[in-house]
Amino acid sequence: MTSVRDLRPTDLRGILWILGETVASGIAIGLSAWSFGHIGKGWGWIPLWFASQLGLGLLMYHWFVLMHGCGHRALCRSRLLNDVFGHVASFFCLVPYTSWRYIHAQHHIWVGWMDRDPTTRAIAGPPPSLRMQRLMDFCWKFWIPVFSLAFGVSVFWNFRYVATVAPLARQRRKTWFSIVFVAAALAGSLAFGGAGFLSVWALAYFCFLVISDPVLLSQHVHIPLQRSEGADVAPFAPRDQDRFTRTIVAPAWVSRWIFLQFTTHGVHHAFPQVAHYDIHRVEFRPSHPIWWTRWIRAAKAVPATQLLYESSRESGKNF
Repeated sequence: MTSVRDLRPTDLRGILWILGETVASGIAIGLSAWSFGHIGKGWGWIPLWFASQLGLGLLMYHWFVLMHGCGHRALCRSRLLNDVFGHVASFFCLVPYTSWRYIHAQHHIWVGWMDRDPTTRAIAGPPPSLRMQRLMDFCWKFWIPVFSLAFGVSVFWNFRYVATVAPLARQRRKTWFSIVFVAAALAGSLAFGGAGFLSVWALAYFCFLVISDPVLLSQHVHIPLQRSEGADVAPFAPRDQDRFTRTIVAPAWVSRWIFLQFTTHGVHHAFPQVAHYDIHRVEFRPSHPIWWTRWIRAAKAVPATQLLYESSRESGKNF
């Protein structure tokens, strides 16, 4: 049996993953641009354009997972390569790398403490207005992907919020750089590409958000979490964090090549230093496993506000 201590990331495998996703993204972008340019010649080009956009949306999700690995120093062994590739990946998923890394590091420290974890702090308070609740429930029911986008804008693009966990001057500079980098890259692409850029980006990004919402919400919502209520509490050790996570179980090839093991969240919290390409080699029994199709059906069967602001203790729904 392979020891977890032997599962260390390597620069070669990290570079190969980046090259593979770059080539695949280039093909998807090329097919999108080519097919969109031919739509005026016949409606038969629309299915190819749509398929290439869906593929690019999945690849954007892959880029997010690669950025996640870079933030943990778990895509490559080299710190420099992780940071360079993390910034490259951030453009594809439009999530500033450094601000995400600072927030995510605190998440791995405070997961389980709902009001201390910067990724769950917002839902530790009272629900929003009734009008906003109705809007959230409507969007969740009809697959309108606003949750990942709203969370990303309010947290990772929010310099002041990031500064609450990364207050040092050098951290602030790095946060600003990551935000400006993605904003400038997007603005430059829009300025030079115009409508052509949107034809190969807009629908793909929408598809990325559609994929991201149920995946990201699966990880920690509707699971009983604890509240510090302002008390001086200690973080849970990584080996104890699995009980505050949900693991989505899927066919091995889906977990490994489609989700890039990002849905095996319990083992990730226990061993965050293990790269996504090695996580399947870790023997682990998660506390909250659920089959992927059952998670979608169960989660979509309840309102978003109940999913987010209640746990299984209040709702009686264990999934």
